[in-house]
This record gives sequence, structure tokens and C-alpha cells, in this order.
Amino acid sequence: MPRRTTNEHGENHERWLVSYADFITLLFAFFVVMYAISAVDSKRMKQVMHSIRWALHAEGVGGIGTIPVIKADFAQGLVELPPVVDELFRREQMELQNLGQTIQEALQRSVGAPTWLEMVRFSIDERGLVMSLSAKYFFDPGKAALYPEVLPIIDEIARVLKPLDREIRIEGHTDNVPIQTALYPSNWELSTARATYIIKYLISTFGFPPNRLSAAGYGEYRPVASNSTHDGRGRNRRVDIVVLSRTITSHLLSGPMSPAAMQQGNEAGKE
Repeated sequence: MPRRTTNEHGENHERWLVSYADFITLLFAFFVVMYAISAVDSKRMKQVMHSIRWALHAEGVGGIGTIPVIKADFAQGLVELPPVVDELFRREQMELQNLGQTIQEALQRSVGAPTWLEMVRFSIDERGLVMSLSAKYFFDPGKAALYPEVLPIIDEIARVLKPLDREIRIEGHTDNVPIQTALYPSNWELSTARATYIIKYLISTFGFPPNRLSAAGYGEYRPVASNSTHDGRGRNRRVDIVVLSRTITSHLLSGPMSPAAMQQGNEAGKE
């Protein structure tokens, strides 16, 4: 019978280190990739979030009903903007507040309270100065044409906005009650038609440059209140005349401001 040979080499108890090292290497590579993906726009995101944070938390200015600033809590604790950029945002905020007060005073003189106070809500949010026209005062249900008796309100707003070098967006909104007519198969069409009607009126009556105007219809998908109550649905049926914030809009669309743009903004503010 052949003789069994003994294993001269002991069992290798450290083979697990090879697998462990491979696992650590893969884990390291995974985190490197994740960091690379997340770090691409981190600086840009901080700047954008600070832009919005400033716009939403600026203090209001007194007058005929201080225009409320819609606040948000999502942008706290980030790195501060450079002083020059921060000053441009503050100047823009003040300009929007003053513009809103000018329009309120014009409405007060021509229409009088409490009529326009019940019909138009003023606010400032990340878009700019927002004038929300309550649909129940301005439109027949299911129709896009303005009531003739509310045209003086539109006229006063238009007279203030016409001389300004500002982009204006008209946004139509509805509640969630379905509409299905031959002219407007859904709330999308109705909300868009109302916004477009006001744009056509501004162009034909006041000669607004068409390239300063844009229309949007959001249907029931951007509510400002709950659609579960009568009052909430009433608030959601509206058309927003939005004077777009030029500082925030350009910052979001074009990236961080260049030194030349900052200097141009400073010079414009001194005029």
C-alpha cells in the first residue's frame, strides 16, 4: 500500500485578504465615481439656491398693503453669494417691491378699494412680481374673453408696465374640475386661451412689443390652494401676470454673472 504523504505546507488562513482587498478596491472606485457625478454642479447649485433663498426671504416694503414675499425653507445654511451679486439681488427685490406699489397706487386712484383688492393679489416669488387675477371677477366660467367692466384694471396695470424694459409672462391656471367643450377640450386649452387673450389685448390696445411677452397654460397642475374646498378652487382659478425678475432669470439661465455683467448692473442701478 502506498504511503500517504503529509502536507508539508500548512493551510493558508489568509486567502480571504485577497477577496477583501478586491472588495475595498471596488468600493473605493464606486465612491470616486459617485463623487465625480455629484461634484460637477455642486458649486453652481449653491449659487442658484442662494439666489432663490435671497429672493424668497427679502423684507417687504410698506405701502398700500405690503406685497408678501413667498418664503421657502429649503435653501438655508449655504455659502453666501459674493457681495456684488448679493447687492444686485437686493436691488432687484427693491425694484419689484416699488413696481408693485406703483401699480397698487394706480389701481387705487382709478378703480378704488375695495374693488381691486378683492380682484388682484400681489406677491413676489422666485419668478418675480406676480399679480394674480381672480378668474371669477375677470372671466365667464369656461370662457377666455375678459369681462368688459374689468378692462380698466388691466389698463392701469398695462400703463405702468408698458414703458419698462421687462419681460412679462401671462400664466393661466384652473381648478381640477374637468371641462370638455368643443372649444376647450380640457383645462389646458382654457388656461392657455385666457393667458393668450390678455397678451393679445396688451399688444393690440397698448402696443406691447411681442418679444417681451409670453403665455403659458398650466391647467390645474400648479395650484396655490387645496382643490378640496370651494374657496381653494376659487383661488386656483386665476391668471397670473408675472413681471419676470431679470436678475434671477438671467442667473438661472446663464450661469454665474461675469464681472462685466456685475459692472453693468451696478451702472444701471446708479442711473
